Amino acid sequence: MKKIGALLIILLLLSGFATWFILLNISYFTSINLFGYLIENVSSGALVLVSFIIGGIIIWLISFIAYSIEIQQLKEQIQKAKIERQPSNREEEHKEGK
Repeated sequence: MKKIGALLIILLLLSGFATWFILLNISYFTSINLFGYLIENVSSGALVLVSFIIGGIIIWLISFIAYSIEIQQLKEQIQKAKIERQPSNREEEHKEGK
């Protein structure tokens, strides 16, 4: 949970910075080159919003992948623990049976 809290704080700070940037630069326009395709007269505020949204999606994907890996590792640890306990239980049952 600490990672998620830190991530939310970072996103909050970035959104505040993006809002400040948009308010100051909403009247400026620029051209961008997107994989060889030139797009002219794009608002710098729109670029910030699109960049922020794409960045948020990328952060979410990275967090989801890390969470999935962590869950998989926990499942493997639980399975290993169960396997390690089973032989000891069988030995105890075998000793009690004699």
